[in-house]
Amino acid sequence: MRAPRGLANIAVARRVLWSGAMRIALLIPLICTLAACGVDPDMTADTTDPVLSAPYPNVPPVSFSIATAIPRVSIVRGHVAGFFVETTASDVGTCITVTTSVTGLPAGATLYFSDGLNHAVSGSYTLCHGGQTGLEVDIDTSVGMPAGTYPMTITEAGGRTARSLSVWLTVRPPGLTATVWPPGANLAGGQTASASFVVATDAAGLDPIKSTTVDLFAYNLPPGVTATFSPATITPGDRSTVTFTAPSGVSVSTADVTIEAVDGSLRASAAFPLGPQTQLVTDGGFESGGAWSTAGGFSVFTWSGSPYQLFSGFGTHEVGGVGTGSVGQRITIPSSAASATLSFWMVGSTPPGSRVTVSVIDMATRETTRLANYDQLWIPYDPISYSAPRLSRYDLDVSQFCGHTIGLLFAISTDPNAEAGVVTIDEVSLVARY
Repeated sequence: MRAPRGLANIAVARRVLWSGAMRIALLIPLICTLAACGVDPDMTADTTDPVLSAPYPNVPPVSFSIATAIPRVSIVRGHVAGFFVETTASDVGTCITVTTSVTGLPAGATLYFSDGLNHAVSGSYTLCHGGQTGLEVDIDTSVGMPAGTYPMTITEAGGRTARSLSVWLTVRPPGLTATVWPPGANLAGGQTASASFVVATDAAGLDPIKSTTVDLFAYNLPPGVTATFSPATITPGDRSTVTFTAPSGVSVSTADVTIEAVDGSLRASAAFPLGPQTQLVTDGGFESGGAWSTAGGFSVFTWSGSPYQLFSGFGTHEVGGVGTGSVGQRITIPSSAASATLSFWMVGSTPPGSRVTVSVIDMATRETTRLANYDQLWIPYDPISYSAPRLSRYDLDVSQFCGHTIGLLFAISTDPNAEAGVVTIDEVSLVARY
């Protein structure tokens, strides 16, 4: 039996009212959650705002992760080792205070904290959401510390988060290092050839300590060839000029001469090839300009007492790269060459996300060959004396490109979200030997 129209309308009205009541009832807890229960309904406020630097109801503190690009450092005792720790905060949360601690510190060592630029800081700092910061943990070793490898743990704790990472410090006794430049020389009867020979105390890239003298010698000379040093005795950190002389009428054979520095039981040597060879790089010291093509963050600059110290001292220019960029030169290696070696001097810092690459482009095929990647370069500043590192020499074999025209390319790349890498290069050499 069909209900009267009036009753049907009443039933519909009841259903509408019930549905509306249910919706209101469901909204009440949500409204309570957002407002009536003590939490600001607008939770989009930036936690770097001073209001949110204190704990905020129901908003947890930021969490974070830590990392270090170089967990193993080797130094001579009496010097400072630095471990750079990078901290990355989560995208949400209130600001916190992070405290850094180190366990396993060797006996006789002293702990410091710095920002990596000779600025002493405390081991505590403020970290807010989305933030990224770096702290250098410096270990100052004592002269009498026993040689060995010391495992340590660096811990950063703050808010509800504690992160640890393992690092290893190798302490070694002092020694000597030796290097020679240029990397070789032609020599014929009636001629002379000279090179600079530098001896330094083995100080993990820091400035040498001038505390002793060394005697200099040359071995494996071709028959009839003599070598003289001026001066014959030097203090580590200084240089001597070695001159090779071939008398008239003497046919000089190819030889790998060994130049050695001796101080009691301490010895260091460097090889110096004599014989037919050709230097193929134009303006390897970046002095005259025009031979190199630069792009992006690379540019040639004048050295004037910056922390990056020139090796050769023959000029005042270097090439440097920051962030992303490249520098290159076109070179033809003769097909008659038996071997070819690329040498260069470099110092830099490549934190996680940045890299220095050395490549060769075959100009005929446009094929690129990557010779080396450097993604763990590190500048070990001494936070006490602010000793700065010298450029280090690198040698790469490029004999496979004999008979080819190549593009020699140094490039630095940095992830847009990472700390920019930096590099300084000087005295580039590519020698073909016959």
